[in-house]
Amino acid sequence: MAEEKKVAEVKEEKKPAKKAATKKVAEKKEAKKTVKADTTKKDIAKPTAKDFKVIKAPYITEKSLTPIDGKNTYTFKVCACANKSEIKHAFERIYKVHVLNVNVVNVRAKDTTRGGRYQGKIGGFKKAIITCDSQISLYEEEK
Repeated sequence: MAEEKKVAEVKEEKKPAKKAATKKVAEKKEAKKTVKADTTKKDIAKPTAKDFKVIKAPYITEKSLTPIDGKNTYTFKVCACANKSEIKHAFERIYKVHVLNVNVVNVRAKDTTRGGRYQGKIGGFKKAIITCDSQISLYEEEK
């Protein structure tokens, strides 16, 4: 019986140690959450020359300017060799906003006739539809 009491005492001593350990783990998790919150507010790097080569110009049409469900979506002509991650990083650096989603469309070239007599060709390009968390100004006024 004496041995059973000692075993019971040892088990009781271990339980508070586990509770203390769980408190430490919980504190560490909270500390990590605050660190993650601080890193999301981190300054965005300055844009490079490559960023301006990736994102060429805003693609402004009536359809692209209509708000879709109140989302901040913008349409841009981009470099034909750029992928989604390059477009995302370039857009974040240039406009200093957080990008939520990037969709990419290859617009094919089209043959046209001008006045029924002259034939021409409208060149193809790559178009990116970018959704971000805040609004940006495409028409910046010079002051």
